Amino acid sequence: MIAAISHDFDHSGKVGDDDTEIRRAITCLRRNVLSEDRPYLDDIIFLIQNTKFPHDNVENLPIEAKILRDADVSQCLSPVWIQQVVFGLGQESGLSPIEMLRGQERFLKHLTFHTAWAKKKFGYE
Repeated sequence: MIAAISHDFDHSGKVGDDDTEIRRAITCLRRNVLSEDRPYLDDIIFLIQNTKFPHDNVENLPIEAKILRDADVSQCLSPVWIQQVVFGLGQESGLSPIEMLRGQERFLKHLTFHTAWAKKKFGYE
């Protein structure tokens, strides 16, 4: 849960360099992690590192990382998608709503899920 909440923490609001965004999130996490969560810090960081997009190394990931990836991309199949993606992510990316919509076809054609639950839920079996 901590990885899910913090993987985009201190995000610049720009698309392009996920390595830098992940480093920023991890830096913030290290500064703010609660003492009772410190024993899990390496695991949390591992999960955050595996949110890098585009995704790779799917076969060797633990289920927790696959769940986090699936949750992160599944917003495009949510009823609030237009607000979150077309307007929210579009603004972060510096793209107009029509530019975001044009890019969604490519994104959705290549959308994959990694857990049995997400594949079943979204019909990607």
